[in-house]
Amino acid sequence: MIDQEEVIKFTLAINQNISMELEYSEVVDFIGFFNNKPSSVDFYNELSTHPASQVRSEIAGKTCLPLETFERLANDASIEVALKVAGNKTAMQTFSAEQIVNMIRRDVSVALEIARYQLPFIKLTEFEAVISELTVHDDPIV
Repeated sequence: MIDQEEVIKFTLAINQNISMELEYSEVVDFIGFFNNKPSSVDFYNELSTHPASQVRSEIAGKTCLPLETFERLANDASIEVALKVAGNKTAMQTFSAEQIVNMIRRDVSVALEIARYQLPFIKLTEFEAVISELTVHDDPIV
């Protein structure tokens, strides 16, 4: 069980004077509206370790994340988080063939996302290995 001291707390403040604490489920609704600027990377990196998979999943959709954060999220315990990374064209552009192949092998829904939507974003140097893995996938839908 997670100690309450370890949980990331969210606070909304006006002029650092009046504030209220937010539940993580409320913040999840806003993350998609937050910017994708490099200046926000530290904020997103911190949220990428939040215990709630819903928060991590929303962060996995951000395009300004560094490779190490994308890799951690691609290997997340939650398949929803990994699926969100598979749908992130920036992640697909930066991943090695090995990382993408590992994602394909992990779950059919991730493999299908990559096969259907992400092939145009995979580096040409990685493309052949990814196609090879997709064509031998056990599930015929891929």
